[in-house]
Amino acid sequence: MQRTKPNIEHLGRVNYQTLYPRMLEHVKQQKPCAIWVLEHFPVYTQGKRSLPEHILHHNTIPVVSTDRGGQVTYHGPGQMIVYPLLKLDQWHLSPLELVKRLEICTTKALAQFNIKAYHDPDARGVYINQQKIASIGLKIKQGMSYHGIAINLNTNLDAFQAIVPCGNPSLTLTNLCLHTPTFHQFPNVWLKLFLEML
Repeated sequence: MQRTKPNIEHLGRVNYQTLYPRMLEHVKQQKPCAIWVLEHFPVYTQGKRSLPEHILHHNTIPVVSTDRGGQVTYHGPGQMIVYPLLKLDQWHLSPLELVKRLEICTTKALAQFNIKAYHDPDARGVYINQQKIASIGLKIKQGMSYHGIAINLNTNLDAFQAIVPCGNPSLTLTNLCLHTPTFHQFPNVWLKLFLEML
C-alpha cells in the first residue's frame, strides 16, 4: 500500500471530551494518516485495564473512560500529547513496533538535551531516574492507530496524587522542566525525530 505522508496538525489546547469522538470518527472514516499534537485541559482518562480503585479520590477534574490500552492517567496543560493516527500497514508497523518507536523517539529526543532516559518493556513508557516522564496508551481499529503518548514538560504533577497512575502505586512522575531549562524546544525535536523514524 502506498504511503501517504502524515499531516501534522497542531491543535493547541483542546477539551478531551470533544477530541475523543473526533478521533474515533477519523478512524471510522479511514481518513488520511495524521499526527495530532496538542495539550488537553485537565482530565483523567481511564484505559481498558483501569480499576475503579485507581481513582483514589474525586476532585474537580473530570474522569473519562476510553477504549485505549493501559490504565488511568492525567492529562493537562504543560503536557505534550501526540496522537499518531496511522494506517499501520502503510508503514509496515505492528502495534508493538509503534509503541517501541514512540518510546525510542522519546529517549533519543531527551538524549539531545543530555538527559539519559530509558524504556521498560514490562511497564511501557519512558523514565528518567525511575520516574516516569512519558506514558503511552494505544488502540488499533480497522488497522489504524489512535490515542498515543503524553510527555510531561511542565504539567501539574500534583494532579497525579488523586489517582494510581498507570496502575502502579509506587510510581512517581517527573517533568522535563526539572531536567533542562530548554524544555520548550522539545516538541520540535521530538516531531522531527519521529517523522524520520517513520
